[in-house]
Amino acid sequence: MKYLALVIILSGCANTATTPWCTSKAGTVLIGVPPDNTFPITSHKYGNTDWDCENFQRAEDLLLEAVEQITPQFHLNAKSQLKSVAIYFHDGDSWVNTNEIEIAGQALCNWNTIQISSSTPPSSAYAHEMFHVFQGCKAPLPIDKKRDEDHADWIRSGIYEAIDYWSKSWNF
Repeated sequence: MKYLALVIILSGCANTATTPWCTSKAGTVLIGVPPDNTFPITSHKYGNTDWDCENFQRAEDLLLEAVEQITPQFHLNAKSQLKSVAIYFHDGDSWVNTNEIEIAGQALCNWNTIQISSSTPPSSAYAHEMFHVFQGCKAPLPIDKKRDEDHADWIRSGIYEAIDYWSKSWNF
């Protein structure tokens, strides 16, 4: 009888992960949506649908293009590093994190997850957070002038330039 109770208790620990809204060609999954649980995500700021499965794939395609054009040192591993990254959205353009800092995105590399605001794709933190994933959330030292340790080499390695290229490629 006590084994039956254990089986019943453990069955409650089964994986209850949310079914992805979209899965990209490289295997990135769009899991979480804003609190109202609607998808496609409509920007309150612009009043149109900005994040849908088509634009989710486009974000990845443009990111891989930016990596190939601007930061080739990430090109060989970028596609494989995108596999199984889970993306969660926060409602609005930013939120306050646990350190009480207003942010528009964060990479949680230990969980292979990024969280981004529901801003329009070209103004979102998608590409920024993906570069954190590409670096395993560890930017090589030394720290570039006027940068912090989380973005230590982003000027000299061309990451900021690649993010800018990605943002401008949308023609939104």
